[in-house]
Amino acid sequence: MSTLRRHIKRVAPGLAAFVGQLRALPTLRSRTIFIRRVLARRLLSKLDRFPERLGNPALVIFVCRGNIMRSALAEAIVRARLKEGTTVSVTSAGINAKPGTGADPRAAAYARTLGLSLADHRAQAFDYALVSRADLIVALDHGIEAEILARAPSGHDRVVLLGGVDLGGVYRGTDIPDPYAADEPEATRLFKAVERDALQLATWLQARRPAAATEGGESGR
Repeated sequence: MSTLRRHIKRVAPGLAAFVGQLRALPTLRSRTIFIRRVLARRLLSKLDRFPERLGNPALVIFVCRGNIMRSALAEAIVRARLKEGTTVSVTSAGINAKPGTGADPRAAAYARTLGLSLADHRAQAFDYALVSRADLIVALDHGIEAEILARAPSGHDRVVLLGGVDLGGVYRGTDIPDPYAADEPEATRLFKAVERDALQLATWLQARRPAAATEGGESGR
């Protein structure tokens, strides 16, 4: 019995998170996508892969729920890290964003510890127009990923999770949960996770970014 209790205690947080995310999804389609992707990664050990090619210029979009914490921070980190002269543009959006809302004070405070400012950040809503333009759509958790794919199936080959990124571009996607309702220590831990994986992604983008168009050369998708 003690072994069973230890096992339950170990898996319970992950199971609770799974159920919470599943219940938050608004449609049967998004729930089906969520279950399929979570099971593929966790039970079948399926590896994800970044797109082989990016456009020129390229657009990377970070997506969370409100676009005031995780995705706003990831956008600022990656933009600051990319070298001058890159043809990669970075933006962010939220599945349920209220357009024009400023960054959450906690995310802004963490950004300042990195020498970054979210003072000018304003939330924007994620929509199909962004999907059609994006080369890489970076979701912050499985629930966000499922909602993106339910709304815009055409983006299936460009949607990845930020969590678990590695420099080879092949990884097993993991969640970076929403820190909105977290206490200060937990929120800081989650911001650190965003920072860590955003820096990894920025390094990958630097290595794989399209070359700037040369004189007489071609640009475009």
